[in-house]
Amino acid sequence: MTASDLGEIVVVDDSPEFVDALVWAFRRLGVQPPRFTASSGDEALDLLHRLSLLPSLVLLDLNLPGLDGRSALREIRSDAAFSRLPVAVLSTSDDPTDVQTCREAGADAYLVKPVRLEALRDKLSQLLDKLDDLSSLPFPL
Repeated sequence: MTASDLGEIVVVDDSPEFVDALVWAFRRLGVQPPRFTASSGDEALDLLHRLSLLPSLVLLDLNLPGLDGRSALREIRSDAAFSRLPVAVLSTSDDPTDVQTCREAGADAYLVKPVRLEALRDKLSQLLDKLDDLSSLPFPL
């Protein structure tokens, strides 16, 4: 699987400027930019339930209005339909407690904003490898 095969990405972030920066970064990396965005954890969960196909990746901010990213991550992991969906946290927090909390809740990656293009590329590559490993396993519907 290559970066261009990543598929649909859901970005959950309440900053339109950051979403625009991610779109730019994905284009620079040769990855299809995200088409699906949500600005809160509640909106993200609703979006995931409405999509007809599982996205390949969720990029999740922690500090969101309403249901925050930590709670949204726990909800995603507790739902059988999304339990193996790759989730990368993108946050301004470099607090070790936040990093540990997200890892314990099931985050596949944790990146601190602002994210360097090289770091984003490396994490996407790692997540693509994980998707390759999971490709023979059926995702529950």
